[in-house]
Amino acid sequence: MTYPWWDRCLVDLAPDERQFMTVDHGQADVAFHRHPSGDVLFTLPVEAFGHDPEATFMEWSGGYLTPDLAVVALGGEGQDEEEWFRHHLSTCGRARSAARSPSR
Repeated sequence: MTYPWWDRCLVDLAPDERQFMTVDHGQADVAFHRHPSGDVLFTLPVEAFGHDPEATFMEWSGGYLTPDLAVVALGGEGQDEEEWFRHHLSTCGRARSAARSPSR
């Protein structure tokens, strides 16, 4: 199936194949879509995870742990120019972050 957008990167397909996850090519947001139609269920921008969008980006990684739970990866650069990454859990059935679990 071909989807009408050119500016999103596929990250993962849910284990039950009812949803899929994409990240904007500009790395500003993550979106969850109904499969196979591609309809957007909801979109979460960088700000939804408590990060500054000027200094943080969505990674083109992460994915589903279960049909209803996904890992969303964000990254950025510290003042010392060292890259950092954080992984957040997001419930896929609702448009909000379920929990935040920073890691390095």
